[in-house]
Amino acid sequence: MIPFQAKIEEALERAGRTHSVQDVIDAIHDRRAFPYYHRDGLIIAELVRYPQHQEVHCWIVAGKLEDCLEVLPEVEGWGRRVGARYICGEGRK
Repeated sequence: MIPFQAKIEEALERAGRTHSVQDVIDAIHDRRAFPYYHRDGLIIAELVRYPQHQEVHCWIVAGKLEDCLEVLPEVEGWGRRVGARYICGEGRK
């Protein structure tokens, strides 16, 4: 079992099961998705390219909300470094 696997599974279930845990692992391995975590919080982000801008999509947000919020500045910093103009997220109620 990978770290946070149960949280990833739960987030995917809430989102309508568009991906499997293995799909997430593959995206991280292929550097299409990037995990950020702090204590019991996890954000898996991806860069989405649109014709006019790039956006950080916090694809999976799982675990304790306060821990997710603690790691958010790191995700935002990565977004700035790669030229993203916006950030959005899903995975939590």
